[in-house]
Amino acid sequence: MKKLISLLVILSLVLSLGLVVVSAEEAPAESIAYNYEGEYAPGLWLNHFDEDGNCFAFDYAIFNAAAPFTKIILPVFYAGKAENDEDADVRFELFAFNGDKAKSLEAAPLFTDEQHLDFDPKDVTFDFGKAVPAGQYIFRVSEISTNPDADSPGPYSVLPTAEMLYSTDTIEFTSFGTGGQVPFAFSVVHDGSVANEAFFKTIEFSQPNYFKDDKATTLVARKGDNPHEFGAADYAVLTGVIPEGKVLRYFTFKNSCTWSNTNHDSDIDFDVYVWDTDYETSYSGIPIKSGSIQDHGDNQDLTLDFGARLTGGRQYLIVVYRSNEGKIGFWSGDTIRSGHDDWAFFEDEEETDIYPACEFRLSTYSGPEETPEPTPEPTPEPTATPTAAPVEPTEEPANTEAPVDEPTEAPTPEAKDEKKSGGCGNFVAGGFLSVCALAAVVFVAKKKEN
Repeated sequence: MKKLISLLVILSLVLSLGLVVVSAEEAPAESIAYNYEGEYAPGLWLNHFDEDGNCFAFDYAIFNAAAPFTKIILPVFYAGKAENDEDADVRFELFAFNGDKAKSLEAAPLFTDEQHLDFDPKDVTFDFGKAVPAGQYIFRVSEISTNPDADSPGPYSVLPTAEMLYSTDTIEFTSFGTGGQVPFAFSVVHDGSVANEAFFKTIEFSQPNYFKDDKATTLVARKGDNPHEFGAADYAVLTGVIPEGKVLRYFTFKNSCTWSNTNHDSDIDFDVYVWDTDYETSYSGIPIKSGSIQDHGDNQDLTLDFGARLTGGRQYLIVVYRSNEGKIGFWSGDTIRSGHDDWAFFEDEEETDIYPACEFRLSTYSGPEETPEPTPEPTPEPTATPTAAPVEPTEEPANTEAPVDEPTEAPTPEAKDEKKSGGCGNFVAGGFLSVCALAAVVFVAKKKEN
């Protein structure tokens, strides 16, 4: 009997161990999903300071995770200047996204972490300490350093930018002070229950997102450190013919500079005209889109957002004006990208070969029709009424009629301003069954002995 009991105990242990092995094989391995492809490089400076020297610059990404995840990693993230050895502090936050960006960011973050960066570029990891369930989230990166010296650019942190793998219906970026999107490179460590290419799902908004953006297209690549300032003269961009079925949603001056202006009060306005024959004719028309960007920070992307107004089948003239005394301009490049020869640039109404480092982004728009472009009505020429020859009255008649007012002229129309898991459950179940079997054997053996 004792031999039988020993055999049963050994059998139970073997079964339990086998269950553990099966569970380990079923548990998925960790995997990494990237939101970018190719090389990445520093590209987004977080260094906006208010008048009290507090930094309030940030960038965030909205994404829909198809699997539980544990970490988010930013490659080559660094801060400061080599010569000044300036460091910076950054805060990472993860919010639940409920379909409304503003309301989601007003809620308390699910996770938060603060880290100190120096000039040494390195991978920086935001570790949640546990698996975060699949779902929709906002990942926000903010600099929280202070700048007590208003005459100094202050400490800054630089996020990595890269060519994105996904469009904005899968990952949407928003950055302070740019007027549009500034995608930054990051990767997500997940449980491996889905393929890496299937980790990022389409975002679900509470309001329909009518735009499906193409990847950004580099029009002119930056060539060295050769800045050019928007001066007193207007600077203009003549677009190529926008493809049918698309809209030109964004045009971006890459890493637009402000020189010694450290208060982030460099402002611009812009107007967009339908291109007609030449600069003068186009510029004399009525703008179909206007906008402004205020408090632009040094080396931030300067992105003009046109919404859905710049539809396909036409060329457009985009005129940029400096709207205050803050210096602002662009880094220049040598050539316009091959295949885009119908783009051109103007300064002081004359075509120029001073090209800005820039890119544009086309979109497919599926929303309601935009307001038709304003078309001015011609003012009618006044009609001359012949004057009858005067007749000498024999006697001044009494005026018994009420005076008649002069007719009011119709006003000339004005343009509208637009300004899974096996886990330890099987192990517990196997152990429980083994103990039950062993107890039954012992009970039967004792009963026989009695």
